[in-house]
Amino acid sequence: MLALGAHMAFGQLSHVDGFKINSDGYYEMSFKDVRDAIHKYNYVLDKNGSDTIGVVYNVTKNPIDFGFFSNDSESVIVSIFLRDGNKYKIIFTETDMNSDKYFFDVVDQDGIETSLYYRVR
Repeated sequence: MLALGAHMAFGQLSHVDGFKINSDGYYEMSFKDVRDAIHKYNYVLDKNGSDTIGVVYNVTKNPIDFGFFSNDSESVIVSIFLRDGNKYKIIFTETDMNSDKYFFDVVDQDGIETSLYYRVR
């Protein structure tokens, strides 16, 4: 189980223009170049109130980043940055802040499956 990150923002998820909505209803975008993925990931985080200045991502890990931040009193924005074969994938969604939420499993750099969850504290 992995539940990392806590950033602060207010309002609904924004600046996801160009993202496709995947079969789970999440905003998703894929990239061949990790620098482009980092730039877009940080852009969306920054525009939603998260300060990414000085953030360094270890792109050898999977997930590269998994976090959530409050956007109002009832929901959280979830951010996921993954390696997917030869591509990089960034995903954003919102979920109820008062309910646990399982997203999906990813295979980490050691071949171990890792489950991504949002857990109510």
